[in-house]
Amino acid sequence: MRLYVVAVLVAIPLVVQPFSAELVYRSNQGDKRFVVLVASDVYDSLENEILRFAHDLEADPEKYDVSVYRCSLNLLPIPDHYTDTTAFNIEEATALRNFLRQLYENDSIVGAVTVGRFPVALFQQTISGAYQMHILENYFMDLDGEWYDSLRWNGSQFVPGHDSLWGQPLLDTHKGNREADIFFGRIDASDLSYGNDEFNSNEIQRLRNYLDRNHLYRLEQLTSKD
Repeated sequence: MRLYVVAVLVAIPLVVQPFSAELVYRSNQGDKRFVVLVASDVYDSLENEILRFAHDLEADPEKYDVSVYRCSLNLLPIPDHYTDTTAFNIEEATALRNFLRQLYENDSIVGAVTVGRFPVALFQQTISGAYQMHILENYFMDLDGEWYDSLRWNGSQFVPGHDSLWGQPLLDTHKGNREADIFFGRIDASDLSYGNDEFNSNEIQRLRNYLDRNHLYRLEQLTSKD
């Protein structure tokens, strides 16, 4: 007896939107725009702390204008091992970079920080003759430079071609204007699965603890026991 599976294909328009951002807060008090990008899976639980962080930045000696965005991403769940390979998503990373470039061009942002789990880009190069591969945060700071995957490492040197890791291309070439346009940082507790602390590796609690300590530090009230 043979079983046949018949697949019926229905054409449905598909809009690929790997990254989207919703503006949830914006202040206007100066001329230095700082953006806080918060992953949607942590924003609701940390909304009060995030808005307090925004107010702290407004009170900073730099007197930042602050915009807060709630961001939706399509990153896969973190695998059950120590290395988060699912964040190495060049499509998501490029979408994030394009969004930052749009804010830089249209809103004159000077810097950005992400809260939660956001994509990263990987870069490979040789330093003093030794091969190295590393996370490339400059990808999100140099917004008008050109980044390519145009080389392949053959074990001893780079040759023309393409490389990939975990299904994602490895950047290896940086051309054009190579100066940083904005500063960029991360507050990420998504892949902390070690240590003996009171939060038992709970991402929300770890982020809340960091934001609380950051607030106390700005008030000059942080003590060693905090």
